[in-house]
Amino acid sequence: MHPKNPDIAYVAVIGHLFGPNKERGLYKTTDGGANWTNTKFIDEDTGFTDVVMDPANPNTLYAASYQRRRQPWGFNGGGPGSGIWKTTDGAKTWTKMTGNGLPTNPIIGRIGLDVARSKPGTIYASIEVGASGGTGAGVNDDGTLADPNAGRGGGGGGGGRGQAPPPPDPNKSGIWRSDDAGKTWRFLSNSMDRPMYYSQIRRCRDSRTAITTPSGSTRATAIT
Repeated sequence: MHPKNPDIAYVAVIGHLFGPNKERGLYKTTDGGANWTNTKFIDEDTGFTDVVMDPANPNTLYAASYQRRRQPWGFNGGGPGSGIWKTTDGAKTWTKMTGNGLPTNPIIGRIGLDVARSKPGTIYASIEVGASGGTGAGVNDDGTLADPNAGRGGGGGGGGRGQAPPPPDPNKSGIWRSDDAGKTWRFLSNSMDRPMYYSQIRRCRDSRTAITTPSGSTRATAIT
């Protein structure tokens, strides 16, 4: 919501679970919700799951798109439609961020975003990369795109068996940070290894990063 004009608000819309639909997109209202305009439609399989506003400039927003398709027998969540988008003109135009430190894997799943209130140019993103994390990210075992009508089971669980944690890997799901309003990014950690489930990332005032699940539970970790 606009900090000075409550009639202006933005909503990320993922669309319904089953099948393609044209309602997916990033919506904006300028009359307190009486009417809505879809400011960014990608395709019938790609919606939006998160949108955050620059606290210093309400015309600058960052949004996360998510390509996914659920069937009665399985779920494919991920594809080239997923990504991070930016507008600097109040959602009149959107630009997709690519390269410059972001994952190069074309199969991207769910993304969570937040902007540091004390330093608006600092952005955090939790990004699901490829098929990591056992989420069934819409890809086959060889990394190619899966047919959206085909099901895929989740991967086996890991950890909890006393092994040493693997070294950080920017080719897998995790957390990224930008300190220049999205121009460049750097990889921080794989501690957010399942962004499909830990669906939101929030920057805490004590310099920790909070990760929230769809069920509402939250954990915080010292990631800078």
